[in-house]
Amino acid sequence: MWRKLASLILMLLLAACAGVPVVPPQTLSNSDQPVRVELPERGKIVLSQELRKNVLGLNCREFSKRFQVKLQHSAHNTRIPMHASCKVRKDHLVLYPRNFLAAGDYHVTIERKQAWRYFYGKPQLLVRYINADFKSDSDQVMSGAVPASKGNKIEGEVNYSQGDRTDWYQIDGENGMVSLTLLGENNAKDIDATVFRSDGPKAKPLFKLHHGKALTARLGKSDIFVRIRGKRYTGAAKYSLLRRDFPITRVVSVPVIDSYRVSDSTSMLLLEAVDGMAVKDELSIKGKKMNGELISLGQCLVTSVEGGQASCKLPRVPKVNIVELRAQVKVQG
Repeated sequence: MWRKLASLILMLLLAACAGVPVVPPQTLSNSDQPVRVELPERGKIVLSQELRKNVLGLNCREFSKRFQVKLQHSAHNTRIPMHASCKVRKDHLVLYPRNFLAAGDYHVTIERKQAWRYFYGKPQLLVRYINADFKSDSDQVMSGAVPASKGNKIEGEVNYSQGDRTDWYQIDGENGMVSLTLLGENNAKDIDATVFRSDGPKAKPLFKLHHGKALTARLGKSDIFVRIRGKRYTGAAKYSLLRRDFPITRVVSVPVIDSYRVSDSTSMLLLEAVDGMAVKDELSIKGKKMNGELISLGQCLVTSVEGGQASCKLPRVPKVNIVELRAQVKVQG
């Protein structure tokens, strides 16, 4: 009876000391007061303490003796064992339960803080989930990706600790190039963005997007997808995704059908017209000599396009040893 009464008093004291739950990630004070943590999904409550560089020669067991954490469920006072590691985060002592905990209300207490000279700063309260998208919408998977229209700026937010870790976007379009830029409005380092190309039910990663750096991909028969994720243990991170489309251009070599002299310094060339060719376009003219050598004859200004043929004005007269003329034309697609 007395044991049950003591347990009840302990639970009431814990509730009184830790009334408002702390939302990870959070910096804790160096006090002995219990901290209440609500775990909304199955996961692990993690404590991370930075180590001073001048004591890194000590092993992890020595650090864990000087920094101990008590973790228990608020419904009972059974202590949950904590595992210590110095490898999970570089230059940090990390304590966490070996097994994932059920969703519920927990209390964390830093029991002993001997020799604080070994530690730097205050401890960080973190959380790790089995599924960090328990509050996400359908865009947590590629099949539920949100369309990213041309010329639109997409704004969003991911939050690992609050169960909204992943956002997917679909970049569709015909043959062309697309430029993608990721801008992190706050905590940009907490965002991981990867661009994929769809290949049936699978997706092939193309490259990662980095804050403020525009990267391009080619649009074709398969669509492009962008996955934006909050990194493990992090909180809210806002971002913007910018899309800019532009056509693909290639150079086509077109034979010159005929040429004639207009003046001592000007020639007119007649050639086949290609799609997209327009008056005032500049074409690069190449000449082939009798020995097979190709030489540049300069730029030719298109003066007319009609009936599948085009004419252009070349500000020079080709020499008699030129046996073939060709125009280099930039076309889209």
